[in-house]
Amino acid sequence: MQVTSSVRQPLVTGGKTYHDVTHDVCRHVEAKPTKLWYLAFLTAASVLGLGSIAHFGYSLGRDRHVGP
Repeated sequence: MQVTSSVRQPLVTGGKTYHDVTHDVCRHVEAKPTKLWYLAFLTAASVLGLGSIAHFGYSLGRDRHVGP
């Protein structure tokens, strides 16, 4: 069911149906991740892990109290 408005121009042009627009939008979400995505995810997880280890080691070294 196509609804037309006299107030504004149509948002979907080029002879596409609602199904075509939905397919174009959802195709990226439903597709399998690429190798580049896995590489970026692995890099980000590694940086997060190394940063956490460095922060924990730094905090552990500074946790010594001086005095009674």
